[in-house]
Amino acid sequence: EDVFLKTLKKKHQVKNPQLLLETWQIASKIIPQVNRFHWRNWDADWSVESCMARPMLGGFRDVFDFVNNPTMQGENLLNPEQYTKMKLSGKTTSAETPDEVVERLIEWAELALANCDMLEDEKLDASTNALVHDIKAMAYLGLYYAGKIKAATQLAFYQQTSNQEYKKQAVQKMKIALLAVNKYAEISNASYHPQMLARPGLFDWGNMVEETKKELDSLMNYRN
Repeated sequence: EDVFLKTLKKKHQVKNPQLLLETWQIASKIIPQVNRFHWRNWDADWSVESCMARPMLGGFRDVFDFVNNPTMQGENLLNPEQYTKMKLSGKTTSAETPDEVVERLIEWAELALANCDMLEDEKLDASTNALVHDIKAMAYLGLYYAGKIKAATQLAFYQQTSNQEYKKQAVQKMKIALLAVNKYAEISNASYHPQMLARPGLFDWGNMVEETKKELDSLMNYRN
């Protein structure tokens, strides 16, 4: 860690380089956490950053896909369908639950955003400012997935029980996810252009926002 901190100090002139390093580390936990929860073996299967798979492999991964998609093998982690069946049967588990994943994503995202606010209190050079914006984008991506995973969990309960209250909660959480993905897109579009990736296809934040609107609409009109 000392090597990374010394290197970071040379490149980024900030008053608190340790805070910058720690904030970067926190934000860097988000994508691996989502990957282990929504597990797909190959980079053609999906890109976490865009929630998109190659079109022939299903394209955008919506909230319905998140209900029963497998978790990473050997991680002792339940997907929403497994979790809701366990809860409704009155059983307990030592496995990690979707709710715990959501709590972790929110904790990391909110801490990263708070730290970024502190870092932005000082005048940053262009390179450091770009890095801080990238970290903020990752934080909002974490909030997007937190909302989406929570929505998928409520959707799973609705599918198992037909209780409309679960559907209302699912819609509410997807609206939170939409707000987060809008912020993610806003920050990312200010720094980068959409690009064609070799495996999952076009990486376009605007498209991700539109797809999220569609999945919210599909969820609102869904009947079990």
